[in-house]
Amino acid sequence: MPSSIRHVSSGDCFPARLVSVCLAVLLASLVWVTASQAQDFDPYGFLKLEYLYDTRQINQTREGEFMLFPLRDEAGNDQGSLKGFGIFSRIGVRLTDLPDALGATTSGVIEADFFGHANTTISNLRLRRAFVTLDWGNRELLVGQEWSPLFTVAVFPQGIATTFGAPFQPFARQPQIRFTWKPESLRLIGVTGWQRDAFADIGGTKAQFDSGLPILHLHAQYLFGNNLIGVGAQQKWARPNLEADRFGSGAVQGYLRLIGPGVQFRAKATYGSNLADHLMLSGYAFEGSSRASATTFEPLYLVATWAELITTSRPVSVGLLGAYTENLGTSDAVARPADFRFNARTPDIAYQWRVAPRLEYHTGPLRLGFELEVTSAMYANAFDDSLAPVTTDSDEAVTNVRGNLVFLVNF
Repeated sequence: MPSSIRHVSSGDCFPARLVSVCLAVLLASLVWVTASQAQDFDPYGFLKLEYLYDTRQINQTREGEFMLFPLRDEAGNDQGSLKGFGIFSRIGVRLTDLPDALGATTSGVIEADFFGHANTTISNLRLRRAFVTLDWGNRELLVGQEWSPLFTVAVFPQGIATTFGAPFQPFARQPQIRFTWKPESLRLIGVTGWQRDAFADIGGTKAQFDSGLPILHLHAQYLFGNNLIGVGAQQKWARPNLEADRFGSGAVQGYLRLIGPGVQFRAKATYGSNLADHLMLSGYAFEGSSRASATTFEPLYLVATWAELITTSRPVSVGLLGAYTENLGTSDAVARPADFRFNARTPDIAYQWRVAPRLEYHTGPLRLGFELEVTSAMYANAFDDSLAPVTTDSDEAVTNVRGNLVFLVNF
């Protein structure tokens, strides 16, 4: 299980079920109350039934449904695994035509699935998205839990895998306050956000909360027809030791979406540090034996990129995803590398790539798809003075091939 997704002991199962029941009651009551005011009450969602085969053991969560990379070539890790799931099935409600508020058109979304928050709460109902939008035409305010701007709802892989391209594609939802200015073909976006649930630095949300500052995002997008090109930046702070100063980390990215007759092309590149909260490689390193007492922290950098080509023909469509990510270590060499420890996801992976072709058949509400994900990771046994993994001739990449058969019914 990725260490950024918090573990829950077996003794927590009853409280987790109670929370799940309360969430379900809250969802139903909120929908019932709000629907009484809304003129447009639009339930939506899908049933997703998937059957997966991996040729080797993987770094995973939810009993293997969510796969990030193959494990090291150690005893037993070359054994395959076959599994089936329905836990990513989803239900949500869009609420529109509400009475205006503050002179703005008001709408809302609340959405849940059965993914749980950890392996021990698998199949439990969890909150995915819940937000209210106020729209003044060329200005828009969103308040609530929604996808991180680094995920970029307009530009992410369209495959059938639940990972949506992670760990090459930033993957996180955040409680946030988002303001969008929409002058003609431009979108200028400013966001304050916070880590939440599974999407946290290794060790949980506390270090980010204790920094006393929110995560800050700035994005700019240019739309031409159905096409889009955008750039974005993020800055966040963390304080793992309450007696030490907080430290900062950042990220930048560029992305585009091009849509032509019967075909789409999407691509994104991300460079940044301490992005474990977006289910990517990296995190940070600290000097000493414990991060709770450390005073020196060094963010670990990465570069990640992916590109996808898909056809939009019906009833048969095809797609191809290619992706690459690399651990870069710290921005500068550290004086005593042997004194540092990692609070990071797989700091010993030097680089990783994925190729994922897929074939889909669409008929009515049914989306029947098969995707073949080939994911290869190069592990290293040494680090340089910048704490970046260094490979030698004796290091070999490990590769997992995942076959993913999906039946998805939209409603």
